[in-house]
Amino acid sequence: MIAKTTKLADVIDLNHHLLSVIHKAGITLGFGDATVEEVATKHGLNPDFVVAILNAYNDATYLPEQHLWSFSVVEIVDYLRRSHKVYLVEQLPELALLFEKYASESTSTPYRGLLRNFFAEYSTEMEKHFATEDEYMFPYALAVESAHKGDDISEEMSRQFKEYTIHDFITEHNNIEEKLADLKNLIVRHIPQAEDSVLAFQILERLFHLNSDLNDHSRIEELVLIPKVVRLESELKS
Repeated sequence: MIAKTTKLADVIDLNHHLLSVIHKAGITLGFGDATVEEVATKHGLNPDFVVAILNAYNDATYLPEQHLWSFSVVEIVDYLRRSHKVYLVEQLPELALLFEKYASESTSTPYRGLLRNFFAEYSTEMEKHFATEDEYMFPYALAVESAHKGDDISEEMSRQFKEYTIHDFITEHNNIEEKLADLKNLIVRHIPQAEDSVLAFQILERLFHLNSDLNDHSRIEELVLIPKVVRLESELKS
């Protein structure tokens, strides 16, 4: 179990996939032998929240909802928004470039263009999904927390709070996850590859990493953010 006193460098040695977590949290490299708490504090982050997120991503069975619900909606939404930015600005463009290279390989499968187009459609759908959350669900969640604290909120948010619940802003993750699984299966199971093509393996490695990352991202939204906002809504309307 990762603790606040654990050296962050040791955390990365334990599981290098957690590099993406500290990147999305806004932590820069070069932290020496500093502990998770020291690094988080230096970057203006809540050490308890950073530890909880690291443990949640490090262990798929670890998600103490009651503990994570203790963090503010602002903290949770800030991390999720940073995650969206990493997906849209870094991971999806990197994959798109690999698919373009793959499609131009003279020795690759004749279905290379189909796979590239399939990923392009998937990428567009993911962008729309994130845009919906960034523009509607997250602002609503933040407004609910502000209202719960007694802060003033806009007339539009006040109207939405009377007419909707957080569940009205949820778009299903299932369709996105199924399409990503379909894309992986096409490459692994159904489309023969040229013996000298390494791009298919590089693409798959990134797709599997993206899939795992998105699953954890969805767990935070569905098991932490949404239930927390539901509880705040209930207390406000009771």
